[in-house]
Amino acid sequence: FFFSSRRRHTRFRNVTGVQTCALPISALTLALVVPVLAQEPVDLEVVHRIRQEALQNSKVMEHLFYLTDVSGSRLTNSPGYYAAANWVVQQLGEWGIKGHLENWGPYGRGWEFTHFAAHMIQPQATPLIGAPLAYTPGTNGPIKGDAMIVALNTEADFDKYKGMLKGRMVLLGPGRELSMSLQPLGLRRSDTDLATIAQAPDANPGPAAQRAPGAAAIGPPNPQGGQANQQFQRALNKFLSDEGVAVALRIAPGRSEGGTVFAQAGGSRDPKDPVPPPMVVLTPEHYNRIARLLDHKIPVTLEFDIQARFVDDRMDSANVIGEIEGGRKKQE
Repeated sequence: FFFSSRRRHTRFRNVTGVQTCALPISALTLALVVPVLAQEPVDLEVVHRIRQEALQNSKVMEHLFYLTDVSGSRLTNSPGYYAAANWVVQQLGEWGIKGHLENWGPYGRGWEFTHFAAHMIQPQATPLIGAPLAYTPGTNGPIKGDAMIVALNTEADFDKYKGMLKGRMVLLGPGRELSMSLQPLGLRRSDTDLATIAQAPDANPGPAAQRAPGAAAIGPPNPQGGQANQQFQRALNKFLSDEGVAVALRIAPGRSEGGTVFAQAGGSRDPKDPVPPPMVVLTPEHYNRIARLLDHKIPVTLEFDIQARFVDDRMDSANVIGEIEGGRKKQE
């Protein structure tokens, strides 16, 4: 029902057209609403049962446990993905819902890793926090190599490093400066906050800004800038593989810091694309430390042991479909 604050009147006339009465619409509407509301009692027992299910009997965290802690990472077409999908189908069946996997694609090859270990050996022994990048191979056992930092932003940069990367642990680009976070992880912004952010000028570090870790070891930047498209990434992966790079290292992106690492893809799910050497991301704190050592011309030796494999037995992926049949027209 909609109530208006404006006083309007409606006039009722008899069949002869003689005016008989005038009532405010708000009063008439209220008179009609009150009996309706009185006829709708609240079933507090049902309300209590709903709250009990939501607050005391919820299985949300139990389901997330099986999808994450048990199934692990769930890269599309990976064994972890199908472990989670099959669990969902089984769970739906236990609830009396018909569930099945429905193929779609083609998507491409799958990938998984089963072991990862990383250490700095020289100048000091230190375990490194990181993860292998998806669609990149393993190392076939522990391998050691000297670290080197490069700037490969365009294909024109390749000639500069030809013949220099064989057997090396190659850091792809400089590190980044980290600052202590003084803000809560979750923050609700007001309309005023958002308006202020929208009007803020772009950040300009100015001439006094510190150089990123590793910038000195890389040398002057390429004035032509960089390429970030897929074609360049395929060319870069082929170059690194042809040059015999032992392991390629990237700094972990986004909000990776404080020991948290977000890893994405280093290679391609397309079997026809070049396969890069083993690739890893390191937490920025550890990547920056290696870069600073190289800036000071201090030799760094790294060791990696990665067990990873491509999964080529299926190129299609699958969705989980759960069907709740209707009561009268089950076949429609």
